[in-house]
Amino acid sequence: WVARTHPSVVLVGLALPVSAIPLASGRLMQAIGHERSAAAIAQAVSPVLDDRSQVLAVRTFPLSLPFYLRRTVLLASEDGRELASNYVTRRSEQWRTVPGSPLRPADWWRDALAGCLVRVFVVRAADRETRQLLDARLPLLIQTARYAAYGPCGGTDLAVAY
Repeated sequence: WVARTHPSVVLVGLALPVSAIPLASGRLMQAIGHERSAAAIAQAVSPVLDDRSQVLAVRTFPLSLPFYLRRTVLLASEDGRELASNYVTRRSEQWRTVPGSPLRPADWWRDALAGCLVRVFVVRAADRETRQLLDARLPLLIQTARYAAYGPCGGTDLAVAY
């Protein structure tokens, strides 16, 4: 009877539970946003970077990190799946050959570490093997629930007094 005479009342009644979800779960949404955000990593990494510095993500890719750092982040990956793009995953070898591409082969990070080709390395917090190698060479800048960042690699360009 109400639906026939007052359809707008029914519409509001159906919309109330959906509109209450953001209000009722505000803390949960903030916690999820904080966990997925790379803002803390960017804040810890920024002081050790200069205009020429590179950041390399090893088999992981914090999607918001390039946004917070305002720079391209290189990715060492087998197939680029960390970018969450089926297109890139299917064509990762093709994209690696494009000049200026941020995609690198999966083990490229080892050469980058040995030659100090990049300044900061970002890895999954649970990647024990990679972290063990980085721990031996670089200081830990930050560790979050999902990621760890190491660096800086290399010294400054200051002149050395003899």
